[in-house]
Amino acid sequence: MRVAFSGTHRTGKTTLVEAIASLVPVHEVVEEPYRLLEDEGYEFSDPPSLEDFERQLRRSIDTVASSPFRDTFVD
Repeated sequence: MRVAFSGTHRTGKTTLVEAIASLVPVHEVVEEPYRLLEDEGYEFSDPPSLEDFERQLRRSIDTVASSPFRDTFVD
């Protein structure tokens, strides 16, 4: 089972994912695509552009698709 949490920045998604993951430790937690892209050097526009959102969606799909775990929480 894969579960995704979606919402704007700073609304508590990561806190929620961490709380649930501590109760269901067989799941892998995948970092949100915004943070992954940021760590990889991607520079987001201010305000975010359509390309930024599309890039995050592609990164999220790639991350989940390449995960060896069937049970995944996506932040």
